[in-house]
Amino acid sequence: MVLCMGEPGLMSRVLAPKFGAFLTFAHAGSDSDAQRAAANAAGTAPGQVSVQDMVNLYGFRSINSATRVFGVIGWPVGHSRSPHVHNAWFREAGRNAVLLPMPVPPEYEHFKATVAELLAYAPLDFRGACVTIPHKENLVRFVKEQGGHVDPLAERIGAANTLYLNAAGALCCANTDAPAAVDALTHGMGIERAALRGKRIAVLGAGGVARAVAVGLADEGARVVVFNRNEDRARRMCAQLQEGAMQARSAAGDLGRVDAVAGSMSAGRTTELSSGEFHAFVNCTPVGMQGGPDPQGNPFVSDVRLDDTMTVMDTVYAPRETPLMIHARSCGARTVDGWIMFTKQAERQFRLWHTD
Repeated sequence: MVLCMGEPGLMSRVLAPKFGAFLTFAHAGSDSDAQRAAANAAGTAPGQVSVQDMVNLYGFRSINSATRVFGVIGWPVGHSRSPHVHNAWFREAGRNAVLLPMPVPPEYEHFKATVAELLAYAPLDFRGACVTIPHKENLVRFVKEQGGHVDPLAERIGAANTLYLNAAGALCCANTDAPAAVDALTHGMGIERAALRGKRIAVLGAGGVARAVAVGLADEGARVVVFNRNEDRARRMCAQLQEGAMQARSAAGDLGRVDAVAGSMSAGRTTELSSGEFHAFVNCTPVGMQGGPDPQGNPFVSDVRLDDTMTVMDTVYAPRETPLMIHARSCGARTVDGWIMFTKQAERQFRLWHTD
């Protein structure tokens, strides 16, 4: 019997039955989420989780040598609800599978080394992962270096959130954030996708999530303006994404078509956020995220005016009620919390993982 300590060691504890260990360790749990999280953090050894989570969240009693392993890879990942959602869906679908949190430090070499080992160790039967901040761009790079398949949308965006093996066992990655963001925002605005054409939408951030959201909305004809503390980074991002869109349209033969849907994308200055010219705002930064760098923060500058003609969407889903959501609602704006986009992109991930 071998057990690893700390948050990265959770896998060794939960998967003990898969590798024939005669026992593992867990501590007495609590019915309260907050109390259980505190107890898990303390444990009787670093990384030890509760009996309740071992049995109910990870399905410990059903794990055996044939169990397929999935992960949520990020830094941090303690806030992620992916294990709760996907493990429940695995059980409902009768799948012998488990999804575990896999914390990986931000640098690409950490990501490359970890994922390569997970894939290389055949007895683990590692079949895929949700990939979150800050590794979405790292995932595309990794799959390319390994000779795998990057789906066209992820290629254009330069970021992916889903690692999977296709029916032939080939390494692939995809971006389910972009279509999920469009679905979530149109739901919140009370419009169909076609009605996004010409809408002016502010996207806050310039990371992997922002890239996906900007591309998804621009593809539907929206006029997207990207805001980031580093304006040069926002300009570079927009230039790269617009070039990718032109190449995609050229390859599809759409450049000469008058009816081809093509929105616009540009970088804005922070002072423009308060112009009152936006139909919607989408926060793609980690500001307000549980366990993030600024969990109590609001990504809006103080003079951003909101009213009932505007929609504010947050991609942060933990907590569901972020400071931004509370502020936007108090101003009378329509709100779309991050849980809506999260569940929509998770549904697409689940389908990619289960094509057999």
